[in-house]
Amino acid sequence: MHPKIIKLTVPKHTLAKRDAVWQWLSVHEQLRHMPPSRHPADAGRISASYLHKYRQHVSVMCYDDYSREQFGANHLFEGDLRRLAYALVEDEVDPLWHGLWLCLSHAPGLAHVAELDTLVIEGCIALRTLTLADRQANQEVIAEALGQTYREHLAVADCIYNQPGLQSAHFSDHINCIYRRTQDRIICL
Repeated sequence: MHPKIIKLTVPKHTLAKRDAVWQWLSVHEQLRHMPPSRHPADAGRISASYLHKYRQHVSVMCYDDYSREQFGANHLFEGDLRRLAYALVEDEVDPLWHGLWLCLSHAPGLAHVAELDTLVIEGCIALRTLTLADRQANQEVIAEALGQTYREHLAVADCIYNQPGLQSAHFSDHINCIYRRTQDRIICL
C-alpha cells in the first residue's frame, strides 16, 4: 500500500447535534470517543460565543440563558468534532506535521470520519488525501518527519555480532538495529 498524507479540516462554525452523533457512535461501537456532557455554565458560555460569532449560520434563536444552555448542551461544536475525528483514527495514522497525518496501512477510521461529516448540520468535516509514490525519496522524508515526532533515545549496547566496526542499538519496542560505528543516524522504514 502506498503511503498517504491526510489533512483534516473543520471550519470554526461547524456544528452537529449531540444525540445524532451519540446514536451514530453507538451503531459503530465507538461510544468511548463521545465528548463528555457540558456543565450548564460551560454550555451557556460556548453557545453564547458561537451565536455571537456565527449567528448567520444558525436558524435557532436563543434569547435567554436557559435556551443558550440547552443549545450548548445539545450540540457539538468545532473543537468537539475535531477531537472526535482525531480519536476515530488515532490508532491508524501517525501525526506527521501540524495538521497532517500519515497513513501507512488500511485505515477504516478514515471512512468513519467521512461518515461523521454527514451528521454535521452547519459547516463540514473535510478529509483531503494525497497518495505518495512508493519511492525511496518519499520514504526518507517520511522517516525524517516521523523521527522528529517520535524521538527515541538510543542506548548503545554491546554488539552481539563479531564483525569489526559494528555496534547495536536497542529500541523500546524490541527492535535491534545494527549499524556501522561511523554512522550518525539510522533510518528504519
